[in-house]
Amino acid sequence: MITTLTGRVINPPIQKSTKTNRGVCKNVLIVDTWLVDQGRQEARSRGDSFNGDQFDRIDPKKITRAEKDALNWYLFGKDEILLDS
Repeated sequence: MITTLTGRVINPPIQKSTKTNRGVCKNVLIVDTWLVDQGRQEARSRGDSFNGDQFDRIDPKKITRAEKDALNWYLFGKDEILLDS
């Protein structure tokens, strides 16, 4: 379980096999999609339409490093979090 800055407890993304390049790429997409979805849910729970609108425009398949950093700061107050597999 992961706790956001606001105290919401969320489940980490479910990652699949990392034995092949295809599996790793799929995991990256799973985590990126999870991150965007959690950012959207957090913005809704805060009543923050400004950031929520920005997060709604993020395509997890084309997410930039800056967008990932912004989502991580918004949710957790740091650039990156470690996910247990």
